[in-house]
Amino acid sequence: MTDNQIIVVSISIGVLVLILGVFLFLYIKYLYPKEKAAAELLEKEKEEEYKRIFETEPEYIFKQAKIVDMRNHVSYRTNLANPAMPNKIDEYFVTFSTEDGEEKEYSVSQEFFYNVAKDEEGTLITVNGNFFDFGDGIDVAEDEENIEEQN
Repeated sequence: MTDNQIIVVSISIGVLVLILGVFLFLYIKYLYPKEKAAAELLEKEKEEEYKRIFETEPEYIFKQAKIVDMRNHVSYRTNLANPAMPNKIDEYFVTFSTEDGEEKEYSVSQEFFYNVAKDEEGTLITVNGNFFDFGDGIDVAEDEENIEEQN
C-alpha cells in the first residue's frame, strides 16, 4: 500500500468511528432515558397488577343460578414442530342466569362442562368475578366451610 492509500483508509476509519460516536451519543442522550422510563413504568404496572391479584382479599360471591347455555369453541394453532398437524384447542363456556336476572358467561374446565347440563340449577360461586364452582347445596356448603377456614 502506498502512503496515500494508508491516509485514505485512516481517514475513512476515523470518519466511521466519529459517526458511530455521534449515534451513540444521540442514543444515550435522547432514546435511552425514554426506554428506561418506559421500562420503569412497565415494571410499576406489573407490580400494581401483582398486588391487585395476590395481595387483595378475595371476594367470594354465592348466587342461586341456572345454566342457560353451554358451548364448546374449537380452534387450531400452528404446531411449530409439525406444521402439517396443527394443535387443537378446546375452550368450554357456560352461561348462567342468576337469581337477580343477570346472565354471564364463564370459561370452565372440560370436566365441569361434561358433568353439568342445560337448565341445571344450583349455587354459583365466583371469586373476584371469575368462575369458581357451581353445584348443589352440599358441595357449596363444603366450599364455604373451606373458604372460611382459609380466612
